[in-house]
Formats: sequence, structure tokens, C-alpha cells
Amino acid sequence: MDALVGDGDIGIGASRAYKMVLANIDKLDFQNNLAQSVVKISDLWSDGFGGSSGSLWNSFLTSASTMLKASLAENTAENWASA
Repeated sequence: MDALVGDGDIGIGASRAYKMVLANIDKLDFQNNLAQSVVKISDLWSDGFGGSSGSLWNSFLTSASTMLKASLAENTAENWASA
């Protein structure tokens, strides 16, 4: 689909983004700082993906993080659904 409406590089961008997140995942504190960890993932994903897709992913994930509580244990199914 990206080849028809875009420049055909979505797989390349997703691969770069995945590698950036994977290289940094152990540095994040999901248990005690979940929302901020999602923001960090969003930034990493956006930087790795690049282009307009990276910016869209960043907006989507950062917005989702605002619905999450800092502590993983405090989040309910409703928080996750809202995110």
C-alpha cells in the first residue's frame, strides 16, 4: 500500500524504528514510570522511522501515554482501552 500512495519505504522505517526501541528497552522503567516510558518509546520510534510517518507515530503514542498512570500496577483495563 505504501508503494501505491507513498514512497514505498515503510518496511525500512519500521525496521530502523524497531531496532532503536529494542536497543533502549532495558533502560526504561515500565513498572514505576510507564507513561514516561511510552513517551520515550514514542520518541525513539519516531526518530528511527523518520519522515511524516515517524511524526504521526509520535503523535499517536504520545497521546496514548496521557491516558496511562505512571505506575504499571495502577493502570486498569479502562486506562489501556482509553490509551
